[in-house]
Parts: sequence; structure tokens; C-alpha cells
Amino acid sequence: MFITLPNFKALNGWFQKNFDKENYDKHNIDCMDPRLLENICNQAGLKVIKAKYFGHFSLWLENQQQKPAGIRLLKKSLWLAGKIFTKVFPFNSKQLSPYIILEARKP
Repeated sequence: MFITLPNFKALNGWFQKNFDKENYDKHNIDCMDPRLLENICNQAGLKVIKAKYFGHFSLWLENQQQKPAGIRLLKKSLWLAGKIFTKVFPFNSKQLSPYIILEARKP
């Protein structure tokens, strides 16, 4: 089994909640936790291969062209700063990674 989901529990989630609330509200934020997903798989008898934050940095807006110019400019500025920072210092983290990935198998 391979699952990817957005990480809305940190910077990208703050951005979604404040500037794309409709998209944010469509998601189950409580499930966006690699340890929780790992525990669920373990309880189901699966062997977890990976459960982690993934990706160096990204922000996005659904229906971006329908957002006000100021919000699009803020998104582009934050996106560029985050991309440069994580290009110089590449790492996956709860705070900046845009995704969570889970890989599990039957034993």
C-alpha cells in the first residue's frame, strides 16, 4: 500500500486555512500524522516500510486564478523563499514538507 496526503499541520496548513479555507475544510487534518498512520497500519497487521514527511517545501492554492492578486503575490513570495531555503538546506520536516507518505506491506 502506498499513500500520499498533504501535510496541513504546519506552514502549508496555516496557508490553506487562512487563504484557501474551502480547500482546508475538505480535509481530515487529524489524520495528517505519520505516527498515527503507522499505528493504524500496525494494528491492521501491516509492516510499515515508510511513514514520514516528504518534500522539501511547497505551498499551493486551489483555483489560484480566482484568488485576489495580493494573496497570489504572497503565495508566490513565500513559495520562492521556501524553495530557495530548502534548495540550500534540503531536508524533510513536519514544518515545511508539503506531503506525508506511507508505504506498508502485508508481512
